[in-house]
Amino acid sequence: ASTDTYKPRFFTHDTLTHDASNKQFIYTNTRGESLKFFDFDASIAAALRGQFKSFTDAYGRETVAKYNPSNLIESFVQKSGGKTAGYHYDYHPGGPNAGRLRSVTYRVDSSHVQRVKYDYYDGRGGFGSAGDLKRATVQQFINSDFSTVGVSYYRYYKAGDGDGFEHGLKYVLGPIGYSRMVELGITPEIATD
Repeated sequence: ASTDTYKPRFFTHDTLTHDASNKQFIYTNTRGESLKFFDFDASIAAALRGQFKSFTDAYGRETVAKYNPSNLIESFVQKSGGKTAGYHYDYHPGGPNAGRLRSVTYRVDSSHVQRVKYDYYDGRGGFGSAGDLKRATVQQFINSDFSTVGVSYYRYYKAGDGDGFEHGLKYVLGPIGYSRMVELGITPEIATD
């Protein structure tokens, strides 16, 4: 495009514009929602170029993404009427799963509401390779502490398994099945297939 407004090829009324002064692209749909993305200006960190910046709904409420020094999303927060609500992200700092998501916490203002914790295989066990998601634990914030309300557990094929391929999902045990096994005295993480 020779201007900062792009022309669609097909029959759409959505728009895409380039806001050079703010170094961003703005996509707006017919519902009045808009998404902003970092442009490719040399002053923007290479890892952030083209990345998501914010979402504004049809009522003008903007939800903004903030990135940490490693250029991983740190928070996704909406401010409205003096209040804030959004998701805050934490990552594993080291080991075979460094940089993988460790938890996502939903907060309203500075109060915790709920979070999901993520555990991964480290490659030493028999049910998954390094980087495969092992467990997702949903927790509710009650009486100044997090209380587990559900666990999902996953198993994968490993290199050399005859029935599948490395990192291929083998089993999923949802929260109801997981809690039933625990109630029966079975530890899902060490039970046989």
